[in-house]
Amino acid sequence: MKKLFLLIACCLTISTYSQTDERKWNIGFYGGITQYNGDKGMNFYSTDQPATYAFASVSISRYLGKHFDASVFFTRGEIGNTEKRTSWTKSTDEPNHFRVRVNTFNMLLRYNILAPKWAVRPYLYLGAGGIMHEGIYSLKDKERFDYALPSFGGGLNFRLNPIVSFQLEESFMYTTADDIDGDVNEANDGYLFHKAGLTFNLGKQKDTDNDGVSDKKDKCANTPPGVTVDAVGCPLDR
Repeated sequence: MKKLFLLIACCLTISTYSQTDERKWNIGFYGGITQYNGDKGMNFYSTDQPATYAFASVSISRYLGKHFDASVFFTRGEIGNTEKRTSWTKSTDEPNHFRVRVNTFNMLLRYNILAPKWAVRPYLYLGAGGIMHEGIYSLKDKERFDYALPSFGGGLNFRLNPIVSFQLEESFMYTTADDIDGDVNEANDGYLFHKAGLTFNLGKQKDTDNDGVSDKKDKCANTPPGVTVDAVGCPLDR
């Protein structure tokens, strides 16, 4: 029940949205649930896992152009598996549990498929980073560092106004190790993060003549104080 409340709280948490050329920096917070894929279970998009593991993250992003952003993400949460062991031929009652806390650091390059003028913007991203694993009731050494290579994913930004948006994202992360779950058999262990949150652009538009229209959109600079202007900063006819 506590994890369910944590998930709901995380989904309502504030986070960052892809910024614009007038608001180049942003910072944000995300939340959601995690799923594991490895030797103890193939759980990506599975609904059979009885336990739910949650996470929260914070990001700092920088606008690079109409279609590109650079971001740094920090994530803290848990990954685990509670399914019974399944071999290639049959299922058994042998315990197949593991659980670790993950702290991740990732540097990402995001490609926004549509320009900033669109209210709904799909995007893709690719990056790499590191993962600090903390053993809860697995990992003999209790703490260890591995690399996240690769990290990739995609999502949707829904703009509510020029500053606030709602974001949904699917984030995949693969470790450079295959024994986080205690087994070394096939491919390296992988994690999936289902993210949701609200987003805020940061920064202040430069308005030299204080007419309420930013310099980038102002076609009539140096408007005298008190003069009413139109959407592009030019005085209205009276």
